[in-house]
Amino acid sequence: MNRYFAMALLLASFAATADASPITTTFESFSLTSESYLNDAGPSGFFLSDGHKFNNDYNSSYDAWYGWSISNTTDTTTPGYLNQYSAITGGGAGGSDTYAVGYTYGTPAFDNLYLDPEDPDYEITNPFHPSDTTIVLAEGTSPDSIQITNTTYTYLAVRDGDPYNFGSAFDEGDYLLLDIRGYDSSGNLVGVVSFYLADYLSANPANWSIVDSWETVDLSSLAGSATLRFGIQSSQNDPTYGVNPPAYFAADNFVVTTTP
Repeated sequence: MNRYFAMALLLASFAATADASPITTTFESFSLTSESYLNDAGPSGFFLSDGHKFNNDYNSSYDAWYGWSISNTTDTTTPGYLNQYSAITGGGAGGSDTYAVGYTYGTPAFDNLYLDPEDPDYEITNPFHPSDTTIVLAEGTSPDSIQITNTTYTYLAVRDGDPYNFGSAFDEGDYLLLDIRGYDSSGNLVGVVSFYLADYLSANPANWSIVDSWETVDLSSLAGSATLRFGIQSSQNDPTYGVNPPAYFAADNFVVTTTP
C-alpha cells in the first residue's frame, strides 16, 4: 500500500474519532444557591444546556410545572410533594451538586406496552402513561447515555405509600417504569429504552427493588434521534387521574456523541 495513502486513511480515522467525541451535560452550569431549584425556564419554555433543550412548562398562578426543573436540594428523608425536587441520593451523580428533575404530566402520547421481565412473551398494557418530558438534542448530536435515579418524593411514596397521591405502598406485582423514546427529525419512532424505577413484579420479595443510586441507562440504541420523550408507567393507576405514584425521576450526566 502506498505509504501516503495509508497515512491519509490513518488521518481520516483520527478525524472520525474526533468527530464522535462525547459531550456530557452535567447541569453544573446553572447558577443555584445552596438547597434551591429552578422550576421556571421563562418564556422560551425550555432550559438550554450544551445546545440541548429541556422542556419546561410553568404556571405562575399555582407555582406548578412539568417537564424539567434544575435542582441541588439534598433532602432524602422528608416525604410528600413539598420535597419534589430532591434526588434520593442526596445530590447529583458522582458526588456533584446539580442535577435535573423530570416530572411527566398529561395524557398518554403513545402505545403503553412493555414486556414482563418474568415472562418476556407477556405484554402488559398500561392505559395511563404521561409522557411530556422531553429533550430536543443539539443539532449534530446523538444520544449515548444518561444517569437516572428516583426522587425522594417518589422513593418514599413507593416504599411507604402516599395517601395524597392515591397510591399505596408497593407490593407484589407493582412496578414503576420509565421509558425513553427516541424520535427522528421527521417524528418517526427510532426506538424505546425502558428502565424500572421500582420493580416488585417478582413473587419473591427478595427480588423487589426501588432505585436509590445513580444508574447509567444506555441510549445508544436511540442513535439518530432528534428528540427524546420520557414517559412513566405504573401498575397503580386512578381511573380519572392516571398514574398514582409521583411521576418524577432525577437525571444527570446526559452524554451525547457528535455526528458528522
